[in-house]
Amino acid sequence: MIDLAREMSTGNAAQVEWVVDDMTTFTIDTQVDMAICMFDGIDVLLTDRDLEHHLDRVARHLVDGGLYLVDCTHPRDCSITHYGDYTYRGERDGVEVEIVWGTNNPRIDPVTGIAEVGTRMIVDDHGDHHVIDDVARERCFTAQELRLLVEKSGAFRIAEWYGDFTNDQPLDNSPQSKRMIALLRRNPV
Repeated sequence: MIDLAREMSTGNAAQVEWVVDDMTTFTIDTQVDMAICMFDGIDVLLTDRDLEHHLDRVARHLVDGGLYLVDCTHPRDCSITHYGDYTYRGERDGVEVEIVWGTNNPRIDPVTGIAEVGTRMIVDDHGDHHVIDDVARERCFTAQELRLLVEKSGAFRIAEWYGDFTNDQPLDNSPQSKRMIALLRRNPV
């Protein structure tokens, strides 16, 4: 994915440093104004301690008052009583890919918030078919839980909640609220 991102950013005026590292221990050589964690990337942080270490790392690399945007699945679409099912499809250069999430009817553990989630990737590469099955552990956060852990970290405060990538969509239960987006502001040191 990093190679694809580099390729797609060629010729872009923005200066981007691509880093592949552990979310709880990464280091970069500078401080930045904003960091972004997209597509439920935070769900791999399975323990409170993992999230605390991650928030500490992000804060170390943000300027005072810097922003950290965390994009998660809306709690209505992934909860203890209903994990949800998701399918993504795409095609590029004649290669078609379908990814199906939740193939094993996962259940979220009510104590840990962690689910064992089956995923199937179906690839049609110019008539050559492949099916890849995998199971991953992921943690589903509620807004309340995320808020409490952010406050506990001491590094950030919640600046705003959004339900989509527009400034005028609050996090609520309306159909227009499609994501749970927390905008965090780094506390001064």
